Amino acid sequence: MLRKICNLFEKAEIFLGAAAIVLFFLCTAWQVISRLIGVPAAFTEEIANTSFAWATFMGAAVLLRHNEHFSFSAFSAKLNGKAFLVNESIILILLLGFSALIAVHGTQLTMQFATWRFTSLPKVSRAWGWLCMPVCGYTSVLYCVENIIKFVKDPSSRKIHDELEEIESEVA
Repeated sequence: MLRKICNLFEKAEIFLGAAAIVLFFLCTAWQVISRLIGVPAAFTEEIANTSFAWATFMGAAVLLRHNEHFSFSAFSAKLNGKAFLVNESIILILLLGFSALIAVHGTQLTMQFATWRFTSLPKVSRAWGWLCMPVCGYTSVLYCVENIIKFVKDPSSRKIHDELEEIESEVA
């Protein structure tokens, strides 16, 4: 059940992130074109910044789910046995705590900026720009819980795979 919920959230985040990156590129392209032809397009900068933040936070949550977040894998890859279990447990707990912080403080920031407006779009609340943080935070908490359950059931689910070795074995 948890896996199905996570899959649904992941698909939504991938869609939102992809849509946001497309919007970012379109707005950036329009900024360049509008400067060349002399047409003011101030709103595109705020939309581009906001969409870039959305793409970043949606991607970060999805990467966290697949254990593709930033890590120092050279150290972790050398660990075996209890040291590996302790290291990965600490990492999962830290990721869960950090995700919870993003969720809580992202919610506070979103509420704080709800009454603020975009300069070039005065009818649009700045909360839309900050909403990506709690969305990322809460789904990351969910993904961390899923990863913790998966790790408890199968500790090898956190093993770091050497992609070069996998490619070489596939070619051979």
